[in-house]
Amino acid sequence: MIRLENIHYAYPDPSGIKNRHNLRNYALKAVSISVGVSERIALLGANGSGKTTMLNVLNGLARPSVGEYYWKNAPVVYSKTFLKSLRRSITTVFQDPEDQLFAGTVYEDVSFGPMNQSLNKHDVHQATMNALDAVGMMAEAHVPLHMLSFGQKKRIALAGALAMQPEVLLLDEPTAGLDPKSEMRLLEILEVKQKQGTAILFSTHDVDLAFEWADKIVILYQGAVVQQCAPVDLIESGLDLAQWDLRNPRFDPDLVDNVEFTSKKRPLNPTSAGVSRGLPQGDLKNTYQTSALCLQSPPAGDLGGKQPAQLQHINVKLTTLAGGAVSESTQCVKTTLTTSENSTGTRAFLIGATSSGTGKTSICSGLGRALRRRGLRVQFCKVGPDYIDPTWLSLASDNQCINLDIWMHGRDGVRKRFQNACAGADICIIEGVMGLYDGVDSKSSEGSSADVANLLGVPVLLIADAKGCARSFAAVINGFVNFPDAPKFIGCIANRVGSSKHGSMIRDALQELSVMDIPNGTIVSRPNVVGRDRSRPVPANNVHNKTGLFFASIPGKAFPSIDSRHLGLHMATDSAEALQTIERIADAIKHNVNLDDLINSVPVLTSAFSDKKTVVGTGRDLSLPFFYPPQPRCRLAIAKDEAFCFYYPEWVMALESAGADVVPFSPLHDQKLPDNCDGLLLGGGYPE
Repeated sequence: MIRLENIHYAYPDPSGIKNRHNLRNYALKAVSISVGVSERIALLGANGSGKTTMLNVLNGLARPSVGEYYWKNAPVVYSKTFLKSLRRSITTVFQDPEDQLFAGTVYEDVSFGPMNQSLNKHDVHQATMNALDAVGMMAEAHVPLHMLSFGQKKRIALAGALAMQPEVLLLDEPTAGLDPKSEMRLLEILEVKQKQGTAILFSTHDVDLAFEWADKIVILYQGAVVQQCAPVDLIESGLDLAQWDLRNPRFDPDLVDNVEFTSKKRPLNPTSAGVSRGLPQGDLKNTYQTSALCLQSPPAGDLGGKQPAQLQHINVKLTTLAGGAVSESTQCVKTTLTTSENSTGTRAFLIGATSSGTGKTSICSGLGRALRRRGLRVQFCKVGPDYIDPTWLSLASDNQCINLDIWMHGRDGVRKRFQNACAGADICIIEGVMGLYDGVDSKSSEGSSADVANLLGVPVLLIADAKGCARSFAAVINGFVNFPDAPKFIGCIANRVGSSKHGSMIRDALQELSVMDIPNGTIVSRPNVVGRDRSRPVPANNVHNKTGLFFASIPGKAFPSIDSRHLGLHMATDSAEALQTIERIADAIKHNVNLDDLINSVPVLTSAFSDKKTVVGTGRDLSLPFFYPPQPRCRLAIAKDEAFCFYYPEWVMALESAGADVVPFSPLHDQKLPDNCDGLLLGGGYPE
């Protein structure tokens, strides 16, 4: 249907003139690809590689500077009439639904496209409701758009495209910002449309998603297509995707020798496609499959390691019975973390602070997003019973944040949840709670962020407010580093510095007081211990990085603040601009924090976790086996809206895994409870 031949595209320079001669200024260079009926094509590439530009060329928003674009073997004509016809057949879903949604209600927005196709009212209504039904949002047809969650808005944006009944669907980062359940639902919708004959072309940073779901992968690098082939062919080639600033997929190389596997092409990684992402129920019912696969550590270069990745082979058994019961032989998908200080495994650290209000959540969100842009799979955890901050962390990492609540889950439970969360992640970042040593009372650190760091054996990156101080900042850091029961430290961030000179003054103070490394490279500290000769530096045993603590300073107005309410921050789902806010924070983090130095200062998970079994995948039910929920045995209505919104996602997943059909409703906006409910769940939330 689509054919691009030798396409070049250059954005206008500041003078408004396209450069047709200097290839270095082209966003696309000599691009040639084709898209057939019902094909699923993944565009892979780092930031700035040209993925979004290619989508804009395909839907006619960008006219090539050089080359030919053919639609159904006819050259594309850049006239108003032709482009209107082209965009009826080729529709686009943008990464951020806020760039696409504009009407007052769901129905008004989805019906806008059909209304502009000169259809009669009946056909417009039919097309609109069919599209809403396809994405499971018919019940929300007359709900105002601002009342929807981010995931729901993504589905409405997709419904607006489906209402046009396109032959080709273009999606820019379709799973970005979605929790695992929403991601699974979106992929199910796309699967149905693809089977109905719609070609799907999507851009993504998610290497595993591309290898699992696409028929063909097109890799863009600096505007040029460097590879385009079937996923299996790319695996067999043995090419290292790191050369194009991408992470290699996780898969078992032995699978490519399996004829049955390679003939299907997908899923490339049954672990992720069938379990961690979830398969449609129809694909599992009355089936039993066993595959050999593995969790592969990130390739050397992703996180600064030099040792080859270690592979652990496992067996996967998935069984779902038509009658709704799950057989006792159903097994978890498990593997082992076999990492050490010198291997390339999951790295983990905790971000703590001297007190609340120092910018932990903002910096965590921006840092996670900046690492995510590099193609790393980031897993966030949050210390304590927090339902608000995880909404920001989940949005930043494109992955469900996991709570580490000692009081709810116990110390062993927290260790298990952390261990399971780290499986499949390149880097795990734990956001602390309050001040680093604030716990159950003022006489101990029990239940504090420091307690959790010691429990899990992860080091701490400490954040402190630098406003109005210089040498005193070093005194504060020194006190935290040498406090009783102090965890290991990898460094600190001075937030809200007044200028780059102010940041340099703080760095000098840390070095002069030997809180950080001194010129000869020896890391020392001067704890206030009676009888110790303070005129001589002594080695700091609570410093992880033996080549010097990591340090960064961030200006006071480097990024936007996240609005607060009396119970803490606003939830990310409350703000239509949440993702844009995180992106702006990530830009500031990239500008002010040396990410390579930070990553290299973070240790690989120790062997303390390597002898444990873990569940493959992140952001899923971490206490029960992974299998697609059985046929529901009861129907539970759960209150979810602005008033009732404090839930652990894993709790709802656990209910579904146990056989409950959990149906959300809004006490504020719905007129009645969902039909045929056996129970009612009222969670916590905002009293006002």
